[in-house]
Amino acid sequence: MLNGHFNRWIILFILVFEVSLLSDVEKIKSGESAWLILQIELEPMWHAYWKTAGQTGFPTTIEWVVPDGVELGEVLFPSPMWYQFQDLVSYVHEDTFYLLTRLEVEPDAVFDQDIISLTAQFSTLICDEGN
Repeated sequence: MLNGHFNRWIILFILVFEVSLLSDVEKIKSGESAWLILQIELEPMWHAYWKTAGQTGFPTTIEWVVPDGVELGEVLFPSPMWYQFQDLVSYVHEDTFYLLTRLEVEPDAVFDQDIISLTAQFSTLICDEGN
């Protein structure tokens, strides 16, 4: 039964939001840097919380795992919207928003098959007033 419940949550997340990873460069070499862009698209009437959620919700976070020779800067968030529900105030994003971070590759970095493998755990709480 747990498996069926888990599958419903996955389907809900797919229907409510989509996350894409983009970059401002097609290829990167040792000693170079690039912007990584996380594009988050929410369905209408839904919102995700900012890096500081406010009085309700949970903050949006990204935890990266990168290989030796790669560093990622602080995640930059756009300015949030002020959101009030009942008497509580939160900071949220709606529609499509972008999170940015700077990827730096050390000059002497070497990667297997010239591929930089990145892993990220993206965590956000999404909701609407009706749910």
